[in-house]
Amino acid sequence: MVFFEFFIRAAGVTGLLVLCGIALRDARDIAAVRFGALTALAIASALIIHTAAGMAPPLQLRAFLLPISSSLIIFVWWFSRSLFDDEFKLGYLEWGVAAAWVFLGLINYADFVASSPVSAGWADLLRSIISYALVAHIVYVAISEKNMDLVEGRRRARIFFAAALLALYLLNKAGENIYGYHAMPLWFTSLQYGVLLVFVALCLFSAIGVNKNSWIFDSRNARAQAKPFDAPPDLDAGAKALHQRLNHAMNVEQAFLDPELSIGMLAARINASEHSLRALINRSLGHKNFRTFLNAYRLKAAMDALADKARAETPVTTIALDAGFASLASFNRFFKNATNQSPSVYRKRALSDGGDDKR
Repeated sequence: MVFFEFFIRAAGVTGLLVLCGIALRDARDIAAVRFGALTALAIASALIIHTAAGMAPPLQLRAFLLPISSSLIIFVWWFSRSLFDDEFKLGYLEWGVAAAWVFLGLINYADFVASSPVSAGWADLLRSIISYALVAHIVYVAISEKNMDLVEGRRRARIFFAAALLALYLLNKAGENIYGYHAMPLWFTSLQYGVLLVFVALCLFSAIGVNKNSWIFDSRNARAQAKPFDAPPDLDAGAKALHQRLNHAMNVEQAFLDPELSIGMLAARINASEHSLRALINRSLGHKNFRTFLNAYRLKAAMDALADKARAETPVTTIALDAGFASLASFNRFFKNATNQSPSVYRKRALSDGGDDKR
């Protein structure tokens, strides 16, 4: 059993390092790859230092790898966000949670390196609460955004990812609660590492010969830039008819003004199947997320309103909600990402005598 456990750990570490090297070599400009590499390094560190009693690595190695290993949940949180959100960037919230996690970990750092009972149980409890909250948030985001995701492969992967993460996390927490953090029996750690090895093997299988499209779940060549207002020139007759109905619903009927509009509602409105509508918006118009597709129309409507001198006194909040945005916060975020300026600055420039360049 000892040899088997050692073999599993060694194979897992090797596989993870190979996976990191391949991914960073071929697609390091993709955020999900970079965060995935951090996650893989943290798992490899955990495989090295978190083992059964009597098999612990040297103290110096534990001290070096523990900060990386103990930050695994933070890296998984960042990785999952970048994997399913094309616009994800590290902000104050992400850095703040990470800082709190590191600070609480430092309180019991010496205890964990020495594999002794923690001296500040409150800090360990707070870290457990944070980890539960992060896993819950990952699962929530993966599932709640599923219907908005227009990339079919990524949409299917959301449920698998959430279920696998939840199962692995609960297995680990069950072992800690039953046996204690430093006293897990050999068979339990072997089971843990065996599950991880299967996960690593699956990742390697999909990543060998990896290209960038593998990390965004879409093997097709999407349009370089999504242009929801232009008719694609290469559609067949059926797709052209569908695009005409979609164009009428969005530009004439202005269906996007409904903040609760879903892709199912829009498909029913234009008498189309949800699958064919997803394919049209994703493959032909180049959008990966339905909300982003809608917000492109909403942004244009809001920009026209902000540049209208007759509405110069209308509050930005009113314009945002009238355009179909669910909240002022989501409007400000999308507007700034699309134009590199705030709505107020854009309005001031657009209404000024020299404000010819509205974008």
